[in-house]
Amino acid sequence: MLKSKVKVILWIVFVCYWQTACSPNKHQTTATSGTTTGVTAAKKLPIVQKLRESSHLPIDAQIALYYQLKQESPDTYNFTNEDELTMFGYSFLWENK
Repeated sequence: MLKSKVKVILWIVFVCYWQTACSPNKHQTTATSGTTTGVTAAKKLPIVQKLRESSHLPIDAQIALYYQLKQESPDTYNFTNEDELTMFGYSFLWENK
């Protein structure tokens, strides 16, 4: 009897934790009429998306584009997502480029 109560309590705790962890981020903000409410005013574009758009370029040109955009447009693109950049780099290895 005690084991079943413990299992029920653990199950309730797990479900509550799961719902909290998987719920949408309520602190996400958007810019409205030039004012900000929260952490950031505008979301930056992923740099990998821009690099994929220029996939027709040789790898050396894509690397140069990355550094150019990092210098000229640091507020436009998100350069901090290392996992995204790592997976983008691995995609070249998987394609034997």
